[in-house]
Amino acid sequence: MNTSCDICAKIINGKYVVINDTDTVCEDCFSTFIQCDRCARHLHRREAVQYRSKLYCKECFDSQLFCVNCEKVIKGEYYQYEKYSLCPSCNKLRKCTVCSLPWKSGRPIIELYEDCFICMECKDNAVLESEALKKIFQAALTLLNRIFGIKIQKLNQVKLVSKAEMVRESRKASLENSRSSFNVKGVAFDSGSILILKGESKSMALEIIVHELGHIWQFENWPDYTGREAVDKEGFCEWLAYKSLKALSFEEAAEKMLNNKDEIYGNGLRIFLEREKTMSIENLVRGSC
Repeated sequence: MNTSCDICAKIINGKYVVINDTDTVCEDCFSTFIQCDRCARHLHRREAVQYRSKLYCKECFDSQLFCVNCEKVIKGEYYQYEKYSLCPSCNKLRKCTVCSLPWKSGRPIIELYEDCFICMECKDNAVLESEALKKIFQAALTLLNRIFGIKIQKLNQVKLVSKAEMVRESRKASLENSRSSFNVKGVAFDSGSILILKGESKSMALEIIVHELGHIWQFENWPDYTGREAVDKEGFCEWLAYKSLKALSFEEAAEKMLNNKDEIYGNGLRIFLEREKTMSIENLVRGSC
């Protein structure tokens, strides 16, 4: 019985190779095969996935974890961001405030303050000027009124600040939740002032502003504000921000909020979403929970 090649379908007159225990291949076709650099399985070159100088079968490539910055395979500890992973070395590098990708030598960037920068690709999505901040601020006020019936009476100013100024002012505000002052991106004062970290994305700026406006609303309208648990205070503000992001179709940003593992912010948001199923928005806004 003549044996035919499983690749070219020609009758094999001479030597042949059985690869992966399933396919019979003539010598000419076998010369076009390579081995996966991970599992050593033979595969046709057109089926291989090339990553840097390595060739992988699709199954191995999909199961590998690569650092998005240095492009090396990650073995062991790594840091997971929304859409990519970083090895420990690359995670120590300075990162863009919008996309969080680390800086690479020769990559054009906009320096912001201290160790913060923005990629040139991200500059149009970053809030760098007061005019852009004012537009988002007005959108936030409109959303709060339209969705929740909230009208803030005491408003002083909304201002972009550097990291150093944010750390200093948030310490003055005596923040009582789980966020350290170094990681704070926005802060509200009972005087009606709001500070926003310069260089955040437009969706993040909206999220921060609505959240901080929520605190100003609490200062004005929750008589028992000082005695409320942090999860109630922050959960309410996260709920306002989440629904505002959804209203403007910032789906990725809203999903990130929903998946936040933080016991006060993420858990607080999920608590208010559950309360919304059985309580009116009016009662939730009044703090009747």
